[in-house]
Amino acid sequence: MAPGEADTEILLKRLYSKKMENPRWIISMKLDPEERYQEENDYCEFVNWKQMIPQIGCQNIANAIFRLVIEQLKEFVMRNILKKQKEQMSLSLYYYATEVELEVVLSKEQ
Repeated sequence: MAPGEADTEILLKRLYSKKMENPRWIISMKLDPEERYQEENDYCEFVNWKQMIPQIGCQNIANAIFRLVIEQLKEFVMRNILKKQKEQMSLSLYYYATEVELEVVLSKEQ
C-alpha cells in the first residue's frame, strides 16, 4: 500500500461502521459554529422580511399542490427542514399585498 492508504482504509471502515450504527449520523453532526451562526442569521432575516410584507393566501394550499413533493421530502429530510420547506412553498403561493389609499391614487392621476 502507498503511504496514507492504510489511514484512508481505517477511516473508511470507521465511517462505514458509524453509518451502520445510525444511517443519519452525518445529518446529526453539528455544523461548524460560524456556519451555524450564518444559517441562523439568514433564517432570522428571512423571518423578519416575511413578517414585514402583508400576505394574502390560504394556509394549507401548498399541502394540496405540493403533496407529492412533501411526501418525498419526508423520506429524505429531517422534520425541522421539512417545516421550513413547507413554509417556503406556502410563501411562494401568496400574493404580496400593498395597501393603496384611494385618495393618493386619485391625486396622482390628475
